[in-house]
Amino acid sequence: MKGHAGENPPKDVFVFVETTKDDRCKYVWDEKIEELFLKKVFERPSPTIYGHIPKTHIVSEKQLGCFVITHGIIRPGTFVSCRPVGVVRTVNDAVVVDRLIAVAIGDKENGNIKNLDTLSQSFKDDITKVLQIEGYKKIEFFDVDKAEKVVEHAIELYKRKYD
Repeated sequence: MKGHAGENPPKDVFVFVETTKDDRCKYVWDEKIEELFLKKVFERPSPTIYGHIPKTHIVSEKQLGCFVITHGIIRPGTFVSCRPVGVVRTVNDAVVVDRLIAVAIGDKENGNIKNLDTLSQSFKDDITKVLQIEGYKKIEFFDVDKAEKVVEHAIELYKRKYD
């Protein structure tokens, strides 16, 4: 996939949107055919936009995922410039997976969200419910400092593999 991690990572990242808010369909980017395709249909609608940050890798060899907070309607296949505000970590069978939580830059209604303290509890609860439905048992939230370190590490893992 063309693109890069952002204008000023880890403080500003690009997110490639895979799933839109209130949609039950999960789309993923297929590197081989360079197209989006439907991966699965969730039991319940997504509480937020979800996507990944290009030119990143996490331990599972996937790109770093990201929950995007915005009031905008953003379609799958769109790139969104975002500011990280936290990270949610899941642990299953000793496999740790981090997913960023970020606010779409330019979304004035959510501009006040700077970290987890300014993120609504209902939003965190919604993310927790989705991850529990996906089968994750241990779910933890970390603040913006940890989120930025996760972005830096994911970019470094990508560079080690492809540069």
